[in-house]
Amino acid sequence: MNRAEHERVRELIGLWMSCQDKLAAIKEIALAGPTQEQKMMEFHGDFPQLSNIKPEILIGKVDKMSRFYISHDEMRANVMLCAYPEKLRRILTAYEQKKNKHNSFTGKPFTHSDIAYIFKLRVERYHKIKDYLGDLLLEVDSGASTVDGLKTALKAMT
Repeated sequence: MNRAEHERVRELIGLWMSCQDKLAAIKEIALAGPTQEQKMMEFHGDFPQLSNIKPEILIGKVDKMSRFYISHDEMRANVMLCAYPEKLRRILTAYEQKKNKHNSFTGKPFTHSDIAYIFKLRVERYHKIKDYLGDLLLEVDSGASTVDGLKTALKAMT
């Protein structure tokens, strides 16, 4: 892969990470607690008089969720990367997720060698796998293949 292709793979991984963060925030809001409507149903239309129940109104949750806009590119990257089996997706995205974090053993930022060690792979093998997965991702991104074609290729690999 040339430099532009590596950049595009990094960009797609960044979009996927952004989409995953937004989806996690939306899920957290949705599961935060009962809404006023749910409590009304639970108490058959009336709250107990001396209760301190102050559930959130449903529209408040919807308003909080609407602040998280997931773009078309983010959702497309999410669909493409979620087609990968979990272990292969972790291999492809691990460096982008950990590159700004410090390794607790060395005290230095993570390197490709550290990531390869995490997956119990030799560095050369790690790079080969990562490049192959990146090529498959670019093939789907360019429209030369479909997500179903990607799943078939990955199934043959594993």
